[in-house]
Amino acid sequence: MRTTIGPKFREPTLKEIDEAVEWGGRHGVHVCLNFHRAPGYTVARPPEAKSVWSDDEALRVCTLHWVTFAKRYAGIPKRRISFNLFNEPPKLEPERYHRVVSHLVDAIRQYDRNRLIICDGRDWGNVPPTELAGLGMAAATRGYTPSQVSHYQASWVEGADKWPEPVWPLKEGDTLWNKKMLRQRMIDPWKKLEAQGIGVMVGEFGAFNRTPHPVVLAWLQDNLDLWKQAGWVGRCGISAATSASSTVSART
Repeated sequence: MRTTIGPKFREPTLKEIDEAVEWGGRHGVHVCLNFHRAPGYTVARPPEAKSVWSDDEALRVCTLHWVTFAKRYAGIPKRRISFNLFNEPPKLEPERYHRVVSHLVDAIRQYDRNRLIICDGRDWGNVPPTELAGLGMAAATRGYTPSQVSHYQASWVEGADKWPEPVWPLKEGDTLWNKKMLRQRMIDPWKKLEAQGIGVMVGEFGAFNRTPHPVVLAWLQDNLDLWKQAGWVGRCGISAATSASSTVSART
């Protein structure tokens, strides 16, 4: 189960997160804590006032937040709870991403040496973060490619309301999106990352509820087959694009 949290700490809110962790332990469900709006970064709107990627004060506050959880949950086995530092970081220079992530990892490990820490790939989860090799952490990819299938008519994606109704396989310009292309673009680069000692999981996947259901099923079947071949089944998450979606927001 992926529990998404914001940047403000209040004890009643922390106790609600404690309950989620407790319920996960009681029912054998792994809990992954993730900042969808971390101090200094969010993929959502409005953006944060300061950027954790360039502002030292934002990084200090972000570090304080993760250290709070590291102290609070130290001693709970990593099989029960993990930390997912950011949700879908933007297009970043690898060096900038490494600077921020390594700082947070070092701070967390001062209080919680064995915690499983996960980082999404750069470019909104799509680019393998090879620069994080050696930090003793895992990485999360996404299952939203191509966006013309997953985000058709999604209100938060500019121009998605003007896309033609998708089919699968899908022709996009000179690119034919099919199972072979998914393997080439979304599996092979991440398997190379895995070979460097970084565990890989599919952090989110799903489609907005305007995509025709048979198209979603055919596209998901190809993705699931590829993730199974890659050895990532059992490390997949599900993302809800809308309350009318047939999926739920969770990580298992």
